[in-house]
Amino acid sequence: MAFPRLSPRWQAAFGLALGAEALFGCSEPGGPSRGLPIGLVASIRFNVPSFQFKAIGDSLRVFAQAFDSQDRPIDSARFTYSSSNASVLQVGKAGEVRSRGNGTAAVIATELGGATDSILVTVSQVADTLEATLVDTSAMLQLTLGDPIPLTCRAVDRNGYLLASPPLVTPGNRNTVTTASCPNAVAERSGIDTLTVTSGPLSVKIPIIVVLGPSVSSPVGEFIVVDSAPAENGNWAPSMRRNAVGELEVYYASFSMNPDTTGYTRGDLHRLTSSDGLHFHYAGVALRHDPDICALDGRGIENIVILRRNDGPGWRMFYAGGTDPCYGWQVLSAVSSDETHWTKEPGVRLSNGGTVPPAPPVYAPWPVGEGMVADQLPSGEWRMLTGGYEHLQPFEDKFQIVEWRSPDQLNWHYIGPVLTTRDMPPEADASIYSPTIREFAPGLFRMIFTGDNRHDPGGRSRLWTAISIDRSHWQFEGELMGAAGTDLWYSALVDEHLVFVRKDAGGNLLLATATVVMN
Repeated sequence: MAFPRLSPRWQAAFGLALGAEALFGCSEPGGPSRGLPIGLVASIRFNVPSFQFKAIGDSLRVFAQAFDSQDRPIDSARFTYSSSNASVLQVGKAGEVRSRGNGTAAVIATELGGATDSILVTVSQVADTLEATLVDTSAMLQLTLGDPIPLTCRAVDRNGYLLASPPLVTPGNRNTVTTASCPNAVAERSGIDTLTVTSGPLSVKIPIIVVLGPSVSSPVGEFIVVDSAPAENGNWAPSMRRNAVGELEVYYASFSMNPDTTGYTRGDLHRLTSSDGLHFHYAGVALRHDPDICALDGRGIENIVILRRNDGPGWRMFYAGGTDPCYGWQVLSAVSSDETHWTKEPGVRLSNGGTVPPAPPVYAPWPVGEGMVADQLPSGEWRMLTGGYEHLQPFEDKFQIVEWRSPDQLNWHYIGPVLTTRDMPPEADASIYSPTIREFAPGLFRMIFTGDNRHDPGGRSRLWTAISIDRSHWQFEGELMGAAGTDLWYSALVDEHLVFVRKDAGGNLLLATATVVMN
């Protein structure tokens, strides 16, 4: 910059002052280099201000410059360099600085005469690559409350060093897991969710399905107490629903204890009602078997599901009806305008492969109707899951969970198995049947069903569970209820209320109930 021209008198005065400072190495009182001879180190300054490393292994060379009292550089000055924290910074003799760990440390320059200066350096890794993967590749993660999520995360900086702070895991709207660092996120509730794994500016989305196992009030339940129910009959194959006025209804087959003149015990469909799922009222017979033992339901009626009719007002009941000497067991139907009085419809809804009327050779290879649930698909088509034989030739003498579909509730066609004994452990490899389903989280379904190994020595029947996201593809989950010396059959679930048949060793076939909690 250009200095203003001074008058001769001021030039003389300024020159005198400058000459005194140059001669004596001093400045006016209060100056920064007071008392230091010219040419001696008065201050040290680094070539860079404080700075930050964003990765381990990054490096930068710094150097210090010495200045005399006139703030003129002294090129002959020599320095040593050091780090205040060697675990954060490594500093070389010539001022080479290399990051070693996260934190803050000082780079110190020391002039041989003793003058020092320092700058602060921060090492704070920033993720350059982020990876997150579910270790368990199952479609649905079967966990218990508080189990760790099988998730591995890896965040590295631009030099490939693992970040000291693990990525953060955050659940989506379902809050299926706790918000925590990657190794510490645990299961909180069932649901279909998307986890977000973040590290600095990077994030990864992880679709996840968490399924927490159900809990049950008792391994064998408690017997239902019903006012005025026929006590002398054998109770069998209960179904349960909530009717239009909010009552719980339990339909079950009540078979005579002794054969009649046909040589068979025969059963009608009975009905119970309850307002709370605990106290039941006997509401009488809902449907009676045909007197003719060779009618379609001449032996008895059991296992029902009720839908709103799609071809008129009222309801349609699908029920398993059969006659062992003539038609075998298959699914028939009845209609009602009040959910109480039912009129049987002609024809067969789900066929067992036999002929109507029976024609020689009398052959019904695929009995069907051992428990059933039904729903309507978005396409308008009706779907039913039921216990039935697979359509194999020759037939296999095993019930499986099979799927049927219908465009109109009247004409049904077989689709195939959705869960079989091939999916089960040895304790349930004889037959599985009697599905009942609940949606326990949005888009997540749990099926409770019966499975047994009755052909094995000491074999017994228990209740099992499977899970699904579409009601057609099922993943086996585990045993829900059972105990040595007790057989459990034919469960039906509404909300948390489960009804089933229980028979203790030496006891009768009785209806029982339990509470099933699904989180």
